[in-house]
Amino acid sequence: MRVLLDTDVCSEHLKRKLDITDRLKEVGLSNVFISRATIAELQVMPASKSDPGVSLEAIDDLISAIAVVEIDVAAWSLFPFIKAALKRKGRQPNDKSGTIDILNACVAFELGLSIATYNIKDYEALQKVKGNLQLLNWKAI
Repeated sequence: MRVLLDTDVCSEHLKRKLDITDRLKEVGLSNVFISRATIAELQVMPASKSDPGVSLEAIDDLISAIAVVEIDVAAWSLFPFIKAALKRKGRQPNDKSGTIDILNACVAFELGLSIATYNIKDYEALQKVKGNLQLLNWKAI
């Protein structure tokens, strides 16, 4: 199984609310990925000082052993179609981080990755648009 980490999994780990170390070892670090979009979203935490316990150094430490996935042309090309399909169906992912969720879903589709998240609900609308989106509820594991 190859896994793309959602922002919520990383932020909970960084805030020391939940430790994902064992899960990362279970999956195997060579099978764990993080998107550049997720990294940018994580970097908002220290930039906005919304959580004083999270620093850029802590983010760098987390991602140092994880493969970073760039959002390539194929993923960007998929983005408008998924966003438009969501609008047509009257569904939108959580507005707070909806664009990042859509981008992560596009990356997951393109690379055949499952998304590890604590908020399955954030991705349900995306799953209904493109049913082959594989989600892993790391909160429940």
